[in-house]
Amino acid sequence: MSFIYNSKDFHWTITWSSNNSSNQSLFDEELRSRWQQAMDSGHFRFDLSEVVTRIIPGKRNYIAQLNTKRGTQRRHPQAMSSVSQPFNDELFNFTKIKPQEILFEIKSQQSQDLSVKSQENGYNCKRVQNAQNLVIINVSPFEFGSILIVPDVGRCQPQIVTEDMLKLGLEMVLLSSHRGFRVGFNSLCALASVNHQHMHGYYCEHNFYIDTADVSILGKGCYELVNTPVRGFVFQLFNSSIEEITNVNFQKDVHSSIILFVQGNCTQCDIYKGSGYRWQSYSR
Repeated sequence: MSFIYNSKDFHWTITWSSNNSSNQSLFDEELRSRWQQAMDSGHFRFDLSEVVTRIIPGKRNYIAQLNTKRGTQRRHPQAMSSVSQPFNDELFNFTKIKPQEILFEIKSQQSQDLSVKSQENGYNCKRVQNAQNLVIINVSPFEFGSILIVPDVGRCQPQIVTEDMLKLGLEMVLLSSHRGFRVGFNSLCALASVNHQHMHGYYCEHNFYIDTADVSILGKGCYELVNTPVRGFVFQLFNSSIEEITNVNFQKDVHSSIILFVQGNCTQCDIYKGSGYRWQSYSR
């Protein structure tokens, strides 16, 4: 099954009141119903009935979760020695999952039209025709809707950030009308357990401190977190486009490209994509 979308399906303004079932987007309806069907059919290693979530008192209201089954029953993480470790086909990867773990393929109408056009014109364009962005269940879930997003699964890329992957993650956040839908990326040596390019997606019914954290302006369209335990760069889609966000992170000059600079210097990184408030209201 394929979920095909275009820019008209994006939700640019959402609130917590958008989370009830009557306001779910088509993307949310498809993802949540198929995920629940997979859970009811027993395709996960465990359910979420024993997961305990607490809000830690304090100015940041951090979210703490006790998920003992994920700690004991999840697949043993692969050994990682470098953030640029090559893909190894002999190890577990997402070409080896069971068919029941696949929820759907996700593709933009633009890529669909390009694939059809290339076939009609007789182009040998396997890169376009065979690209499969899969949405699969995370068999060791940590929240409702816990999924893995695997861009171009057959290309077998290692766990690095690419422009196409970043763009896909941003578009999936915009496809959801649920305030708590999040997409994240862990690099190797930063808790990624499988060296095959993927992102995490899930629903969380709580605010994240990072959604309203203070930021300082570094340059046009680029901010930095302040008053947080870890440092990080911040971008927002308000007054920007997806293309502008991806371009600033993948400029040809490696010293001007944040992601290429980080990966080129073998630095571990995490990327979080979610819906928050406009940072102008909270920046200084």
